Amino acid sequence: MIAYPDSVQFLYALGNEIKTSKLGLERITAVLAALGNPERTYRAVHVAGTNGKGSTCAMIASALRADGHRVGLYTSPHLVEPTERIRVDGAEIPPERFAAVFDGIRHVSTQLLDSGAIDMHPTYFETVTAMAFEYFRSEQID
Repeated sequence: MIAYPDSVQFLYALGNEIKTSKLGLERITAVLAALGNPERTYRAVHVAGTNGKGSTCAMIASALRADGHRVGLYTSPHLVEPTERIRVDGAEIPPERFAAVFDGIRHVSTQLLDSGAIDMHPTYFETVTAMAFEYFRSEQID
């Protein structure tokens, strides 16, 4: 099992996403398919735009929790620790769970790389996004 600091170091080592990004959804689609499409196991609200996304998401999550729903929240960027990006019912993903979920995504990504199904390791953002989807499935959010 990988330790939390090692998982964060690996993610940071993926480097600047401007250099590794590739327009398209092929990599993340392949990773999510290999995981069994965790993003399809619950309902989602996707908030896009330039300003106010974090506040809007926090308000939506708060309203849904107040209505009795189990809510996952994935935001970017983080301020101090990557665990801030993934929350369930307002609580950050614990570091040991972050590491475990990361390890699963890294394993799937390596298998896809080795088989030629993807061209390079998913970017930091793609990896953490897949982690959020997988964590939310495991936490059985609404």
